[in-house]
Amino acid sequence: MAAAAAQLLSLAAYAYMSVISHRETETRRMFVEWKAKYAKAYASIAEEECRYAVFRETRRAVDQHNAGFHSYRVGLNAVDQHNAGFHSSMLAM
Repeated sequence: MAAAAAQLLSLAAYAYMSVISHRETETRRMFVEWKAKYAKAYASIAEEECRYAVFRETRRAVDQHNAGFHSYRVGLNAVDQHNAGFHSSMLAM
């Protein structure tokens, strides 16, 4: 019985990791398309990874909002900064 439970738990963990891996692959693909659409180019791999992290978090927030019961939907745009960085750059103009 314990072996069957352990096997079931292992299978569930594998399935969960497959879903996460698929979502990460899909998000990377979307990031590449997004960079092309908005002509984004970054000076270093480190900066690109930082911007990807922002993109990934923004996508999560967009998906979470759009899954709820709201009278409007949101989407991704050309902004590649966290809210605080975006607001400070806009106020500096």
